[in-house]
Amino acid sequence: MLCILDIKSAPKGRIAKCLCECGVEKNIFLYSIKPGGKVRSCGCYRKKERARRNTIEKPVEERKCDDRRYKMFHNAQHRAKKKGIPFTISIEDIIIPETCPLLGIPLVSTNNKRDPRNPSLDQKVPGEGYTPDNIWVVSSRANWIKSDATLQELKTLVENLEAL
Repeated sequence: MLCILDIKSAPKGRIAKCLCECGVEKNIFLYSIKPGGKVRSCGCYRKKERARRNTIEKPVEERKCDDRRYKMFHNAQHRAKKKGIPFTISIEDIIIPETCPLLGIPLVSTNNKRDPRNPSLDQKVPGEGYTPDNIWVVSSRANWIKSDATLQELKTLVENLEAL
């Protein structure tokens, strides 16, 4: 709970300087603190509650949101809806191989979105949608390379690199 240390007037309302039970001082609009207001703490309460729910209510191995396939599925579902393309896959259709079928590098799930080794759901033929016969999992690096280069551009690139 918050303890009010000082109150000041401001152009958009009165601001209270508050001290949270965790020791953090924070300026909060007074109307937010009144009974029925939204603010209970500096934000530490929400963090503690989220951690408690994630560890007590469901063990880590049971949480679907931590499954890489679950994230790929829902992100692809969102992209398909946004682009108006078919989406007929299930989570079980997403099979993550040990290595990238295009680059041969090992696939490793990390929390770093820019890690080129992360598995990435890809449409074999772009624009035909997420259907069981048109998806595969490749490395993020392969997907980035493939995303905006044509086959002819890639062939030309390889020919020029081999000529060096």
